[in-house]
Amino acid sequence: MENQQLPENENIQNSKANLSRILLGSIIFILVGIFILLIVLKFTQNKEKTTTYILQTMPTDEPKPTTTSTPSPTQSPMAHWSLYASKYLGASFQYPADWKVKIDEASLPGVEAISIQSPEGLTINFSPEVSGLGGGCVPPNCPLVKTRKVTKLENTNSLIDLYLVEGGVDTMKRFGLMSAVNKGPIPTVGEKKEFPYYVLFSTKKNSQGWFLVNATEPKYIQMTDEEFFNLPEVKTAEMVISSFKYL
Repeated sequence: MENQQLPENENIQNSKANLSRILLGSIIFILVGIFILLIVLKFTQNKEKTTTYILQTMPTDEPKPTTTSTPSPTQSPMAHWSLYASKYLGASFQYPADWKVKIDEASLPGVEAISIQSPEGLTINFSPEVSGLGGGCVPPNCPLVKTRKVTKLENTNSLIDLYLVEGGVDTMKRFGLMSAVNKGPIPTVGEKKEFPYYVLFSTKKNSQGWFLVNATEPKYIQMTDEEFFNLPEVKTAEMVISSFKYL
C-alpha cells in the first residue's frame, strides 16, 4: 500500500514544480512585456519631441518683406543764406547770413551799389552800373594780369554768357563776374593781358557792372595764388558771385 502512494506523491510534486515554472515564466514574460512597453513608450515620446522641435525650427517658404533705405537728400550749403535783389538791375544773388552788407556811398545815384564782407575781412563789391565812375588805369599803362581760372556760369538768365574769372597782379588777388565786353573776349587760362584788370560784365541795361573781389590786404597779398584761392572765405565768395542771376 505504501509502495502505491509513492508515485502519486511524486506526481503531485512534479505538478507543483511545473506549476511553479509556468507561474515564474508568466511573471517573467509579463515583466519583459512591461519593460518592452516602457521602451516603446519612451521612444515614442522622444520621437514626438524631435518632430515638434523640427517643425518649430524649419524655415518657412513664405517670402520675407524687404526694406529699402532712402538716402536723405544732402542739404545745400546755401539753404539758409540771405537773398539780395537789385531792383535797378533786376537781378539777385545769395550770401551767408553772417556776412555784413554795406551800402556804397560812392556809387551813382539809384544804382544800389553794395559791399559784402566776410567775418575774416574779405570784401565782395557789387555795382550794377560802373560806367562814368572814372578811376582805374588807362591802357597801355594797365598791368598785365595772368588769368588763373575761367568758369562758365549756368542758369543766369543772361542774354550773354557770364563767367567767374580768377586772376591777379602783384598788388592784389582778384576774381569776379565777367563777360565779353567792348575790351575783347574772355581771357584764357594762363594768358596775360590788360583786360582782366577790369573784371566787368555787360548788363541787360546795355551798361557795365562789376561783381568782384579785390583782395589788397597784406595777409592776402603775401599768399601764393594756391593758398589764397583755397581759403574757405574765398571759396564762399566765389559761390556768392556764382549765384548771380537775372529775375
